[in-house]
Amino acid sequence: MRKIAPGFGLLALAVSLAVWAPAMAAPAPHPVLTLENVTVGLRRDEAWGGISSGPDCSIRQPLVWRGPRSGIGDPSYVEAFQMQSQNLKATEKVGSGPYQVTARITAMEVEACLKPAAEGMSASGKAAMEVHWRILSDPEAQPLAEISTHGAAPIDQAGQKDLVRTALRMAFTESARALFADPALIAALRTSAAASPMAAGPKDQAAALTLAGAASIRPRPPPKSIDSVVAIFNAQGIGSGFLASSDGLVLTNAHVVGKDPVVKVRWSDGVEAQARVLRIDPRVDVALVQVAGAGRHPLPLKARLPEPGETVFAIGTPLEIDLQGTLSRGIVSAIRQRGGELLIQSDVSIAHGNSGGPLLDEKGNVIGMTVSGLENTTANLNFFIPVAEILKALNLKLGG
Repeated sequence: MRKIAPGFGLLALAVSLAVWAPAMAAPAPHPVLTLENVTVGLRRDEAWGGISSGPDCSIRQPLVWRGPRSGIGDPSYVEAFQMQSQNLKATEKVGSGPYQVTARITAMEVEACLKPAAEGMSASGKAAMEVHWRILSDPEAQPLAEISTHGAAPIDQAGQKDLVRTALRMAFTESARALFADPALIAALRTSAAASPMAAGPKDQAAALTLAGAASIRPRPPPKSIDSVVAIFNAQGIGSGFLASSDGLVLTNAHVVGKDPVVKVRWSDGVEAQARVLRIDPRVDVALVQVAGAGRHPLPLKARLPEPGETVFAIGTPLEIDLQGTLSRGIVSAIRQRGGELLIQSDVSIAHGNSGGPLLDEKGNVIGMTVSGLENTTANLNFFIPVAEILKALNLKLGG
């Protein structure tokens, strides 16, 4: 049983003790564009449409923008965008991404007519939207492209429940459809793929990568290390990870990031951010992701095997997000070879959601990473990947 939140796949074994072991999924066959946010460029109190009613729709009530300029806060817009992203053909030679996209609604219009019908009311009319898109390969770099699209959709529904919301989502969907059909998008992604040193894929780890500042990090007591451990969300559930460099490199399990090239991380203070998967080794079950980690304290790595009986601490997000930052204590039980991999065995208490979190010694040095455990037993029989195996699998070295 891999120790991650319920919702990650579990592989049942025909033995008396169940072992966490979600299957590894293959990378997506097409470039991934992730919609980061949607903002609205309308002025407050600006009129942008109207709802008419009556037998001849002669009574009109204007629609006036009252919402925030920061965004519309509707997750269905993200879902609509991701659905339309499937229109980007896998055969297009545009690299593997991931690419981030921001959308700014510069204009929108809903004109609807509500008339009495046999069963209540019927609505007809149209919805339209202008969206300005920014496509980025790096949030801190200049955008690869800026594209404006127009989307329009007819209004034809029974009743008036969620009429305006539905109409705007349809118009946004059509604007997204127009984006993925725009030759300028394909050209920008092709240019990015040709120029990228990682053109072979974000998980190409032939060259050694340095963990900035890792060789000079001073350990802190385990309770003070909690603010360096993150919760990681992917499409199926929650896992954990920890900051290992001064420039935002986070270590976690391969089964925590799954097939997602972009995951969401949450720090112990509640701040959330997007993170890109840079490297992954499904065999050892380790992954490296990049997040904005400026001003945060990385955890020091010690590539040594502990002795049985040593006191150790685990930090992670067991079972649910409200338990993020849980610290538990135990001892090293043994050093094992399991499935051809070297692992640290410990009785430190962990649960689904701890996967990818650090195993610390008494000084606060990371000596391992939570990876698996045995269920259906009263004993805490849990396993951790030693730091030396993590560094080797991901081709990482400690920088000064």
